[in-house]
Amino acid sequence: MEQLHAERLAKMREMLEQQRDATESLNADLWEKERERQQEQKRHKEEKLRNKKLAAEQQKTIRDLTAKLSPVQSPSAAEPPPWTPSVFEEQKPAEPSWQWEHTQSQDTVFSAHWTLGFTPDGKKLIAGHNEKRISVFSRDEQGQYHITQEFKCWSTSKWKRKGYSRITVTMRPDGRTFAVSAENRRIQIYDLNGSGMFRQTQKLDQKARMMASSPDGEYLVSITNMFDGKVQVWKGFDTPLLPMKCVEEKIVHDLGGSVAGSMAFSSDGRLALVLSDKVIMCALNTLTGILTKTQVLPSDLSSIESLTWAPDGRTLACSGPRKEHVEIWTTGHDGQMQRVAKLDTPWDWCRRMSFSPDGNFLAIAYEFQG
Repeated sequence: MEQLHAERLAKMREMLEQQRDATESLNADLWEKERERQQEQKRHKEEKLRNKKLAAEQQKTIRDLTAKLSPVQSPSAAEPPPWTPSVFEEQKPAEPSWQWEHTQSQDTVFSAHWTLGFTPDGKKLIAGHNEKRISVFSRDEQGQYHITQEFKCWSTSKWKRKGYSRITVTMRPDGRTFAVSAENRRIQIYDLNGSGMFRQTQKLDQKARMMASSPDGEYLVSITNMFDGKVQVWKGFDTPLLPMKCVEEKIVHDLGGSVAGSMAFSSDGRLALVLSDKVIMCALNTLTGILTKTQVLPSDLSSIESLTWAPDGRTLACSGPRKEHVEIWTTGHDGQMQRVAKLDTPWDWCRRMSFSPDGNFLAIAYEFQG
């Protein structure tokens, strides 16, 4: 009996020792993971500080270079005549000198944004993001933007479907009406007057991934899918009380690409389309709504994530993937686009860009990784 008791005690001691060893091993693993987490957090903080320091150094360098550079010379009489714009823009501002700098005027962190755009007067900024709502930022007297309106896209009977987060917002040139599209195969026409009223609903056969308004506000161009989608031209965007009509439909593949990434209209009526790894320039016939391809822009970017036009209708900005540069293109005297600058960006994924109405500022919405 004593021997059996001794054996049981020995087994219990062995089990306790095994549990103790397992507990010590688990604690060691937890401590090691915590140490790695703290090191990773420290690395992210150091990287963020380095990026801020790099941006400040670049800003100082650009200021120094700008102070030393002479003004841009106007074209001589021997050069070809300037490019003639369309009826949308009768006058062009003076050719700018391409000196750009990153301003640290405001850095506000929200959930990932899918769309971004200024109203024509520059007093408001419209943004649609992952939390299924549209935010309206208004500019104060100090030039800072703050949220003054928010529209929850599922708050009406037309937007009750759950689980859809990607929102696309397109502003009409009048600054009072914008189109909203989510992943519910609908385009909503909305009034920016605080009433929360939808003017009409346009049903689609596929999901509208992106949209753009023509300069006169009569046409709305939508792309249904990113992969092998359709480019559709809708007439009647300027009459929100009446249904729009599809007057043109092209397959993305027919325009020279397979993946649609972004698109934007210039103020003179040219449409820039990101298809696969290139930018396709198209002309829109304002009488028929027909799109015609006119130019393909070569790019050094591994892929093009976003693009936007400046209000002068001659300047186009294209952004690449994570921490790649931003390319600036301008219209030459022959009407063709030429690359004139590259902007180094220490930021993470650039989602959307938008020029201010005076063309002096470029707003960039990016998703911070880490």
